[in-house]
Formats: sequence, C-alpha cells, structure tokens
Amino acid sequence: SIHGYYIILDKKAIPCKSVSGLAAFNELFKAHFVFGATYNKVLHNMYTFIQTTVFEIDIGKVKESPRVAELRARFMH
Repeated sequence: SIHGYYIILDKKAIPCKSVSGLAAFNELFKAHFVFGATYNKVLHNMYTFIQTTVFEIDIGKVKESPRVAELRARFMH
C-alpha cells in the first residue's frame, strides 16, 4: 500500500498532505501555478485539458491542441 505522496520540484521532494492519489494529483496540479512551473512536455495536453475543463482556468487564453479543445467542447455540452 502507498503510505505517502510527494511532489518533486527542482529535485526536492515536497510531501503532500493528501492521503489519496486523486487529492495528491490535485496538489501537484495546483503546485504548477503556485511555483510558476511549466507542464511536462509529454503531459502538456493532459494538464491543459484538466486546467481548462476541470478548473476552468484561462479558457480561450491558453494554447490548446485541437484534440483538447474538441474533448473540452464535448464535456461542456
């Protein structure tokens, strides 16, 4: 079983207060904004989808891939 979650930032492990994987991901996502970090290149589309669809941050301002825009439009309508 998993006993704890950490966010790695600048090669330093920051312990999460969360006890579930979903809540730890929420902390990880929000850490990008708090610390001004950029999304990992490989995960950029996924993070952009979460940013615009789940948190409704910077819709129309952030550059979305056509697939992210299509998925968000389907979820919102």
